Amino acid sequence: MKDKSYSNSEMQKAIIEEVLPFKKYLTSVRKWNDFAKDDLPNSQTIIHYFGKWSYFKIKIGIKPEEEIETKKKEYIRIAKKYIGHFSKSASVWKTFAREHNLPSLTSYVSLFGSWSNAQLEAGINHENTIKLPFKYEREYLIQVAEENKEQFAHTAIWNDFSRQNNLPSQFAYINEFGSMLQAKREIGINEINTVMRYSKEYLVRIAKDNIEHFTTEKNWDRFAATNSLPRHRAYAHAFGTWRKSKKHILNKK
Repeated sequence: MKDKSYSNSEMQKAIIEEVLPFKKYLTSVRKWNDFAKDDLPNSQTIIHYFGKWSYFKIKIGIKPEEEIETKKKEYIRIAKKYIGHFSKSASVWKTFAREHNLPSLTSYVSLFGSWSNAQLEAGINHENTIKLPFKYEREYLIQVAEENKEQFAHTAIWNDFSRQNNLPSQFAYINEFGSMLQAKREIGINEINTVMRYSKEYLVRIAKDNIEHFTTEKNWDRFAATNSLPRHRAYAHAFGTWRKSKKHILNKK
C-alpha cells in the first residue's frame, strides 16, 4: 500500500476497491480497525491517503445522513440492551456508561437532540414509569441486594435507601420474585419480625404509593405481608386509629 511508485489518487482508488465490499463495517475508526485486522487497510492508512476519516466515508459512498441513521440504530440497540439503566435519569446513565465503556450521555444528547428524545426513541414511556417497574436481570437484583444486605432486610429502609442511591425499588424485586419476602429468602434473609416505629411521613408515602390496596385493614395487611410493609397496626398507632389514618391519607391524596 505504501509503494511510492503509485500516485496518491491511485492509492485512493485501490483502497476504495479493497474496502468497498465491507462498507457496512465503516461505522467508526475503532470498529473498522477491529474488523480489518491485518487483512485490510486500517484507519491510519486510510487517513494518510484521504486526509480525514469522514472524507473517506463520503468518497466510498456513505452519505452523512445515512451514517447518522446507522449510528442512531446502534445507539438505540445499546439503550435497549441496558434499558434498566437507560430508563433512569441522565446522571445514572452518565455514571453507568463511563463504568462500562458505553456511549456517553453527551453522545446521546448530541445525536438525538436531548436526553428525553433519546429515551423516547428507545421506547421509554415516562407515563408508565411510575406504574410499572423496569425489568432488571435477576442476577443484577441479587447482586445489589447482597451488597446492601443490611438495608435490604427491612423493606421500609430499602425504599428510602434505593431511592437515594438510584438502585432498583421494591417493585422491581416484587416484579421478579413475586414478593419482597421471596426476594429476601433468595439471598438468605429470613422474615424479619422486629417491630419498627415509622414516621407519619413515611407511612403516608407508602400508603399513597399503594393507594389501590389501602382500603380495609384486611386487604392492606394481606398486601403489606406479601411486600414486607407496615401493617395496619402501625397506622393505627401513628394516627390513633385505622379510620383516622385513612381519612388523613385520603385527604392528602
